[in-house]
Amino acid sequence: LLATQQWARAASCFRSIAEHDPNHVPALLHWAGASRQMGQYSFARDIVLRAAKLKPAHPAVVYELVRRLRE
Repeated sequence: LLATQQWARAASCFRSIAEHDPNHVPALLHWAGASRQMGQYSFARDIVLRAAKLKPAHPAVVYELVRRLRE
């Protein structure tokens, strides 16, 4: 879904995963990415911050935090 830019469907799928497993950092990051692509920048930032609380040293989390700071 991400590869075909189906952002709303992708966000919905990743949201479902995160609701089932709130500690699933990859799902949170992908949900944030899909949300950002739909223009939901504040929401995407909040999701990335949620992932950062779970795994602050995870390389993908650090990368996403830096990207959000640049927006």
